[in-house]
Amino acid sequence: MSVAAMPDISSPLAPAATDITYAANAAAATAATPQWRAQLKLEFTPVAGRTALTSYEQEGPLRVQQLFYPTALQPSAAVSATALNTVAEAHCYVLHPPGGMVGGDALYQHMRAAKGAQVVVTTPAAGKFYRSNSTQIQQVTFSVAENSALMYLPQETIFFASCQARLHQEVEVAPTAIFMGADICCFGRVGRGEDFSTGWVQSTLRLSRQGQPLLSEILRVGKGFNPQAWTTLHGASCHGMLYVVPTVEQESLMAELTPKLQELRLPESRGGAGADRSCLYGCTYRRGVLTVRYLGDRVEQARALLQEALTLIYPALLGRPWQAPRIWQT
Repeated sequence: MSVAAMPDISSPLAPAATDITYAANAAAATAATPQWRAQLKLEFTPVAGRTALTSYEQEGPLRVQQLFYPTALQPSAAVSATALNTVAEAHCYVLHPPGGMVGGDALYQHMRAAKGAQVVVTTPAAGKFYRSNSTQIQQVTFSVAENSALMYLPQETIFFASCQARLHQEVEVAPTAIFMGADICCFGRVGRGEDFSTGWVQSTLRLSRQGQPLLSEILRVGKGFNPQAWTTLHGASCHGMLYVVPTVEQESLMAELTPKLQELRLPESRGGAGADRSCLYGCTYRRGVLTVRYLGDRVEQARALLQEALTLIYPALLGRPWQAPRIWQT
């Protein structure tokens, strides 16, 4: 693919490269053909002791199944006085029936957790960005109200060689709310001998509280961005990240939990057998945001690591054990 087909990256901080808005994305998608646009707007609200989907707007190929309630409500004294554990947590599966994105496709999602709601949003399968000669766009925004908790934990995203993917995630969290997000990216299909020597991916993430930024990141992969792109990923094909925003009251608790998370071991490294020497992981806590990161070549290893982190984080913040969505086991 020619460099001319890439987005403007003349400056790492250039607005054209980092300020990805709905309008800009819509214009890019409109210019590409064919176009398959989809939108989904969800609002979750406590109703009769459990979280319900009280507002649902859908256009194009995006759907949700009925909500699932894997665990009964179990109030815990370990949770702070913000009453975060007063309604049953719902699990919501977002479906994209086409199964993947081609050139010109644009997916927009907005999800809001109203006061007191608790919901885990996930997907039944991996997302896919196929080979393309035009831009593919995915944008997700979240609003997490007072005393609510929203966990956005989709399954991995696979970027095929020669895709042209632009992703953006925007999160606004109230001071008494919790947000958790996960992002596992697979560049190329290593199992089939396909690397990511062609194509590009630009992914941005912004977390904020009351309009003040907590975390702003941009990930660019592709030789148009950097001729030594694989050097920046240490030769790895899989990047995984878990990011957690606790309530303001829980920030000291997260600071205490961070050393335990830093001691997590990659699952394959137990007993010394089967360890992948190229795998790296780490955990940091800064400015009210906890991040756990993985870099390697095995998506199942990334999944296992992030789930181990959740087994420590969930009881500390929500007062109950982490339970993976049932769809992950099918």
